[in-house]
Amino acid sequence: MHAQGAFLVALAFAASVGAVQLRVNRGPIDDVQRSIDVAWLERIASSADSGRDVQRASPIGMAKLLRGAAYARLGDIGSPDSLAAVERIERTMADASLTPSTVPLGEWPSVSWHVRDVDQVPLARAVAPDGTTYAVVIASLLGGVDFFLIATRTPDDPRSWSRPKLLGPARPGGGRSASLEFRGPATLALNAPDVQMQFALDEIERDSDGDGWTDLEEGRIGTNPHASDSDGDGLPDGRDVCPLYALPQTNLSDDNDTILQKAVFAAFALTGSRQMLYVTPSTPRVHIRGYGGPIIFDRAIPSSGSSGGVYVSWKIRDRKDADAVVELTDWEGLLAAGGQDVFLKKVLGRWTVVAVKPTWIS
Repeated sequence: MHAQGAFLVALAFAASVGAVQLRVNRGPIDDVQRSIDVAWLERIASSADSGRDVQRASPIGMAKLLRGAAYARLGDIGSPDSLAAVERIERTMADASLTPSTVPLGEWPSVSWHVRDVDQVPLARAVAPDGTTYAVVIASLLGGVDFFLIATRTPDDPRSWSRPKLLGPARPGGGRSASLEFRGPATLALNAPDVQMQFALDEIERDSDGDGWTDLEEGRIGTNPHASDSDGDGLPDGRDVCPLYALPQTNLSDDNDTILQKAVFAAFALTGSRQMLYVTPSTPRVHIRGYGGPIIFDRAIPSSGSSGGVYVSWKIRDRKDADAVVELTDWEGLLAAGGQDVFLKKVLGRWTVVAVKPTWIS
């Protein structure tokens, strides 16, 4: 497509996104954007459950967008109380593990603002001799569309299911008429059209360095399965959002780093997504905290088709003494991409996100 044509298409999409935003603003996002209730806004931004509870009042929009709006509204209020709430939200999410023991079944959010979240349900289940229920799900969490294994002793409790652990790539049709069965005391077999997989539980769950990621997952991420801190920055891989980019020394960071970190947090971390993100080569490197999955730098977008991964970029488009705009994009495929702008101001001497706005969609 010629540059002029691409610009006109992007402009048309931006206009349509604006129209959608106006419709959404009649509901809970509008309530959030007008609210001065710091405690209420903090609850929404801090908790996916709170966001969903508020979002259920409207048939339009998604809870992940509501959380970002609440976070930005706290920054826009700009009072000492609201900025303290912003710091608590950032600190709590930065302290969270990337490999928690449990991940509830239900909505597993996409990081993309334009991709609707879908309830995650098991494809097939099997009960072990010890009473543990194992199940297989298909998800795009580690750079592809894969089978993952989950387990629980109380299958009727959606919050009791274990963190999904990588099995391997899912093939077309792999999710139809699937069955799971035990073959031996610790071996499972998955059968589906064009898919037959047999795997030993100890191999799937093996974590040689004890960092929380299984050896199989570390092979996918690119980290070292025999070193708990692959980049040697003092953060173990299971808690390091950027496990292959060492945390810079504090005295080397500057305002641009802070601006980008807060913009990425507002646009991506607050979605609650655990998808691995590939960052395109021209994007400034910055160490991210608070996002729910690994972020891997310097990965080019596939030249054809989609790998099932999410490719992102960010840059500071405009900056003044007390104002900045960061432009972010995400790409999931040739007809699945979008952009958003994050607006920041310096409030009480600190860079603070005050608005997040979608700009285009493909």
